[in-house]
Parts: sequence; C-alpha cells; structure tokens
Amino acid sequence: MKSINSYVNRLIWGNAPEVIRDIPNNSIDLMPTDPPYGYAFMQRNWDKALVSIGTWKECLRVLKPGAFAFIMCAPRQDVLSRQIINLEEAGRPVLQPKC
Repeated sequence: MKSINSYVNRLIWGNAPEVIRDIPNNSIDLMPTDPPYGYAFMQRNWDKALVSIGTWKECLRVLKPGAFAFIMCAPRQDVLSRQIINLEEAGRPVLQPKC
C-alpha cells in the first residue's frame, strides 16, 4: 500500500479494481466515477459488466467519513436499481430524495 502522500492533490485515473488496492483506508475526499452500467450501450462490450460488490466495498474503504462519491448511472430504472442494490450490499445505505 502506498503512502497517502503519493495521492495528495492528485487526480487518480485508472481501472478502479486495480488502482484502489494501493490507496490507504479513509483517505479520499471525493470519488467521481462513471462505472459500467450493466448493459451494452451502443454495442460496447465493456459496458455490459456491473460493478462488483467487492469493488464497491473497496471504494467505501478508501473514502473518508463524510466524503462524497459521485456515481454516474444510466437513467434506466433497471440499471439504477441494480447499482443502488450493489452499493447497499457493499455496506452503504443509499440516500433517497424526499418527494
């Protein structure tokens, strides 16, 4: 695992399951991510996969308490619900907007 100083004031770009392993616990303030949506948008095979619960657990491990994760998702309800379920299974209750 690398020192937190290796990441201070840096944008980390890469494949999350590979990159996140080296990041120390509770060290990230903001995690913007555009993960695969779980269907082949425009026939792109890389978009067929859904983020694993294990990867979401790693994301939660590195986020500081009170940190933000901005997770892009398709507006399709089936895709959105699967992302929410996986996040909750990883240990993060997803806040729902009040109507």
